[in-house]
Amino acid sequence: MPGVLGMTEADLPPVDPDHESRPPPRPVTVAELEELLGQHREWLESKGQTGERASLPRALLPDAYLQGADFSQAILQGAEL
Repeated sequence: MPGVLGMTEADLPPVDPDHESRPPPRPVTVAELEELLGQHREWLESKGQTGERASLPRALLPDAYLQGADFSQAILQGAEL
């Protein structure tokens, strides 16, 4: 039986089963980003001995100035850069 606007269930995009379990996107402040990138730089330079790997899943950074930032090996799944 056709639904809204004559669409059937087969016309709808697939449902992502993990959608409900993901955290919502979140904005990251400039201060938070600077601290995180400093810790990540230290982590990269020390080959993981000191500092901390950057983890920014689902971060909202659309207006962030990122020139020169090294996100090598950072966790950025779902981040909006």
